[in-house]
Amino acid sequence: MVFTVNQYDMRNEYRGDMSDLTIKITEVHPNANYTLQIVADDGRIGTSDVSPYFEYETFADLKNQSEFIQVSNGGYFIEWDCGVDLSADTIEARWQISAHKNGMPG
Repeated sequence: MVFTVNQYDMRNEYRGDMSDLTIKITEVHPNANYTLQIVADDGRIGTSDVSPYFEYETFADLKNQSEFIQVSNGGYFIEWDCGVDLSADTIEARWQISAHKNGMPG
């Protein structure tokens, strides 16, 4: 199950190719402060803070740093070994873009 915090998901209305609506994650790197460095297929690089999700029981295991660093990239979602996941559109809605691979500002 992909956890989505958006109350309205436009995929419910859209019948075309999802790749033009959602970023594809090409790299994900966990940081010690419960943030993730994310690189998107369009070259944007940013940070996503996972700690606000800790208020939800589903995310409780990620408070353990050794569990948090066990994140893997599914392209349109990220997933941890404990079974918790976040969709790319949820990440994109909350991330702080810091740079662009081709040198353009974030």
